[in-house]
Amino acid sequence: MNIINTQNSFTILSGELASQNQVYNELATEFLREFLKQRNVYFEEIIGVYKGTKEKSFAILGNLSKKDKQRFFELFKQETILERNTEGQLYLLNSENEKVLEFQEIAFPESSENLENYSILKNGTICVIY
Repeated sequence: MNIINTQNSFTILSGELASQNQVYNELATEFLREFLKQRNVYFEEIIGVYKGTKEKSFAILGNLSKKDKQRFFELFKQETILERNTEGQLYLLNSENEKVLEFQEIAFPESSENLENYSILKNGTICVIY
């Protein structure tokens, strides 16, 4: 199943921080993987680029509960998560569950050069640019 290419809602998040070293980020990624497994959500591991920095990310089918989002922000110290709701609206949410920005989803561009924020699926397809 390709989460992002479905009509379902999805969430993209990462445990990594650009300000931290590789060891920290590897541990954060493993911890986030376990965090998601404990919540029994279906996820795929993807590559994300946020503010120009590549990071291991997760695309999950559906959206986390408000309680799980709060816990995620507490544990991983992230600025935002990317969500698409069931109406197809794509936006960033901050730790207060407020919409920070709304975006347009652009599927399958030919190149990611000069893009600051996007996600790459396992098959190499660039599928969300925000």
